[in-house]
Amino acid sequence: MAIMYPSNINEYLPTRSEKIVYDELKKQLPDSYEVFYSVEWSKDNNGKMEKSEADFIVTHPNYGYICLEVKGGSRLYIEDNQWYLEDIKNGTRRLKRSPYAQAEESMYYFKSLYRQVVNLSYNGIIAAGVVFPFFNVASIATEISDRQSECTIDATKMNDLHNAIKSMFKTCEEVACVIKLLLKDEKESVLGVFYDDVQKIQAESFGDAFMIETPPFLLRENIRNTSNIYNYAMENTDLGRDVIRNSVEGPNPMKEKISDKKHLTQRLGNLLKEFIIDESLNNSSVVILFEDIEDAKDYIENGLAQWKFVFSKPTKDNEIQISSAFDYKGLEADMIIYIHNASSNKNINYIAYTRAKYYLYELIK
Repeated sequence: MAIMYPSNINEYLPTRSEKIVYDELKKQLPDSYEVFYSVEWSKDNNGKMEKSEADFIVTHPNYGYICLEVKGGSRLYIEDNQWYLEDIKNGTRRLKRSPYAQAEESMYYFKSLYRQVVNLSYNGIIAAGVVFPFFNVASIATEISDRQSECTIDATKMNDLHNAIKSMFKTCEEVACVIKLLLKDEKESVLGVFYDDVQKIQAESFGDAFMIETPPFLLRENIRNTSNIYNYAMENTDLGRDVIRNSVEGPNPMKEKISDKKHLTQRLGNLLKEFIIDESLNNSSVVILFEDIEDAKDYIENGLAQWKFVFSKPTKDNEIQISSAFDYKGLEADMIIYIHNASSNKNINYIAYTRAKYYLYELIK
């Protein structure tokens, strides 16, 4: 039985859906889990105090934490980019924003808070999801979210919450086992594992789940980045010093100190104009990475001049892809604009720097 905070939520006047989720989490999760209900938080957003709440935060000492948003009702739908929740008893109400975005907002807030309080980056697994305890979202799953299915717990998963929560954490040994199962013939197939120990974000291990005789191959040659970009990454992080570098030099990376939000907006606009409009670089070749995707909130909602920011590969000429540096791990773009705090983690910085093939612009707040 999970350890719950508070131990009794009736005095907090929970909704029916929250009470059901609370009771099921308490009953189905083992006592290695600690669950916090209705955690309020606030932050300063350009001089305006912004308040929000995480319906539930599920924590485990070996994994990390998950922020869950709970939505009752009988149906969820999107119309003209507005979210609506339909309830047989109370009618239909419009939601302020996507419940997935709300859960992710809390997730990133507490990660940032951890860094501020202990002056260290949080190295555990973080995740966010939405719980719909009263209805099945399978038929509309792709309409309401492009996130992985593990981020959604609907009525069909309410009797198996422990497995649903574990799948959100996605431990590495489980991933390794799944990869083995994908082999056409486990005995005759040849499986090779290649890894990069420099880009290690958190203390995870595949254990012996690959069950292969040949040890994993450690990658030691960099062919993605120009030598100037890789040297820049190495000098600014002190990582990857024994990597064989590309012989192509390329342009020098650029670094600039950003004073405030207005300065950042102005600089982003100038860079996009310079490279996409003036130099005719394809907009799909430019990706803006944020150390904390929460810093991109205003740009996501309002855009910047003629530019619209999207999380996926652009399909229109006025779209620019954005991502957190963590989520862009393993990917690349011709030009990377990386926005982060001066105190950011060097492993995250290394990942962000080495996403750039030719151009790297670093904007430090």
